[in-house]
Amino acid sequence: MVKTKFTRRGRAECGAAAVEFAIVISLLVLILGGIIEFGRVFWYFDALTKATRDGARYLSTSAPLPLDISRAETLVVNAATLAGLPDFDATNVKVRCDNDLSCPGLTSPATAPGYVRVEITGYSVAFGSWFAMPLPSGDWFLTPHTTMRYMCEAGATTSC
Repeated sequence: MVKTKFTRRGRAECGAAAVEFAIVISLLVLILGGIIEFGRVFWYFDALTKATRDGARYLSTSAPLPLDISRAETLVVNAATLAGLPDFDATNVKVRCDNDLSCPGLTSPATAPGYVRVEITGYSVAFGSWFAMPLPSGDWFLTPHTTMRYMCEAGATTSC
């Protein structure tokens, strides 16, 4: 029978691999959680950007005046809801014309806007809600917007 000789040094390093593995795996899990959370926030931002694009495209090609703002808001809300964004409603959608004017006030072709802008205001995402992380978490406000040129010519009576 062969006896293995253990040295004092060998016995001291017996659990070193387990400790190193625990440190490395905790860092990897933390990095993975950060990737998941940043990915989710990016997904929400991209979905909101696409939703504002749908609303702006509708408004930029709609005629006759006045513009149907409520329909554009509904398009944005529906697109955001289909993308799976929680707690999103029409109060988060703001529509402006020519960067300052209110679009509902436009009633005649002579006052047709040059640009229409659809933006998201007051919508936040809680960072760390899917994957609990020991990092500072909080609300990230997402404010995507889309501006498009109003494409209908003055005097148009049907959709462009």
